Amino acid sequence: MMLAPVDRSPDRLAILEVPPDLVRTNAEADANEAIVRREFNRAKQERPGLVVLIESGGEDFPNAALIVAVHEHKWVGGRCVNGWPDTRICDTTD
Repeated sequence: MMLAPVDRSPDRLAILEVPPDLVRTNAEADANEAIVRREFNRAKQERPGLVVLIESGGEDFPNAALIVAVHEHKWVGGRCVNGWPDTRICDTTD
């Protein structure tokens, strides 16, 4: 579910939009979040560089109740070569 859109993206970033009809109640929102977390945990076992962010759709995504952003880091010399703007301290390529 998560890896195919990440693999198709040149910067290894996929934005998945969860439509409002899937999160009409808090219980539905919790259930969807649980599915995302379960699938993320499965994918992360295979691809340890994955990160996920779940947040409200907001102005940038007016047709989405929730946004699931999935990115796959590849750190080289403290920088993600897949376009992530943050850096980290490290002495080796990982």
